[in-house]
Amino acid sequence: RLWEEALPGVTRAIRWARDPVDAARSLVAEKRAGGALKNLAANAGFEKNKGAAPADWSAWQNEASHGTFAWDAGAAKAVKVKNGCLLQKHPVQPGEAYAVEAASKRTGGSVCTVRVRWQTPGGAWTQWRRDETVVFTGEPGQWQRAFGVATAPEGAGQLVLLLCVN
Repeated sequence: RLWEEALPGVTRAIRWARDPVDAARSLVAEKRAGGALKNLAANAGFEKNKGAAPADWSAWQNEASHGTFAWDAGAAKAVKVKNGCLLQKHPVQPGEAYAVEAASKRTGGSVCTVRVRWQTPGGAWTQWRRDETVVFTGEPGQWQRAFGVATAPEGAGQLVLLLCVN
């Protein structure tokens, strides 16, 4: 008998153990093609705004940074932000894995990353060493993609998605 017949799901488990990002990328593509992919981010495509900023997102920047976050035709913008991010929180269960995907188009000397941090169910920061940073790849001046996997650690109740710019 084939391994998959004897142990249903073993092929997928081995793939996750060997390369979780590749396994997640395949699973996301499969679910997207079947119309079963669920995007947890509210206003993920930045279609809605709240004044000059994207709706459903909050912003933070270092005190030394005097830039602005804005919204422009389906995209969030960070203008002259030296160290800041757009944030959004999502409830999670410890042990669950989450695919993280984003797109960015940079101008100037900025560096963009996606960071995942964790908070307890009560909102206190936790498990700092379990932060995940996902980098963008692609040609400069073009839309770049970032894709990664974050697994909620013990004690986490919220995944905090940070779209960072420096």
